[in-house]
Amino acid sequence: MSPPKPRRLNVVDPDDVLTGVAPIAFERDSKLCTPGDATHRGLLRIAAQVADHGLRRIVAPSGRAALAAGLAAASDWAASSQDLKNVRRQRSECYSAHGAIEAATLRAVRASLPALPERPSPLEAHAETVVWRYLRLAIRLGVEAVVLTLDGVTTPTLLAAVMQHVAAARAYQTTALGAARQPEFRLRAEQQAALEAEQLRDASHAPDVLALQIFHEYLGVRWKVLHDAERTYIDEFVSWALNGSPS
Repeated sequence: MSPPKPRRLNVVDPDDVLTGVAPIAFERDSKLCTPGDATHRGLLRIAAQVADHGLRRIVAPSGRAALAAGLAAASDWAASSQDLKNVRRQRSECYSAHGAIEAATLRAVRASLPALPERPSPLEAHAETVVWRYLRLAIRLGVEAVVLTLDGVTTPTLLAAVMQHVAAARAYQTTALGAARQPEFRLRAEQQAALEAEQLRDASHAPDVLALQIFHEYLGVRWKVLHDAERTYIDEFVSWALNGSPS
């Protein structure tokens, strides 16, 4: 009788691990499908819809042309009516257009927001810089979602990241135009900072410094809540599009 074979754990390739950037069924299918097959084309159409959802909410209408053309090229390829050469060209144009897209969107937002007071408090001035940084992050992630969709024409595994990019972009945008600009939000950070400074009685925890820290803690919580809500919305759509139960 031959001795029993030693037991061992199967090695899992890092590329096979599900990361949670998309619903389980979508991410799994993106790793198992073959480029160009029916599953891949279906996933590409879904990713294009999600990227378009982000595009219409994050980018100003005057900056959408190149991105919309890119998503149309991806969708046409999924329907077998587009050649790969044009997809690559559209991808290059979307990537190159990022600067112009950002400028157009920020210009439109600036025109719609009230100006700061003549003498803003240190926290008000800082919050204003946060608004524009978050908006830039939102625009970049929105553009990257379209670029990833186009890259997903040849590399299906990249499509799953589209969901995460759009959710993060929407969270940055909504936090920037909501919590970061709310006077009451800043006031509560200042009040909490004054309370903690009084309790600590430590020169290294001055109220102004604490106010900045607390303000960012508050923003982080708000971003997380908004991100999770947007992911739920996107994941429900993706699960419906896949004709399965939510994963």
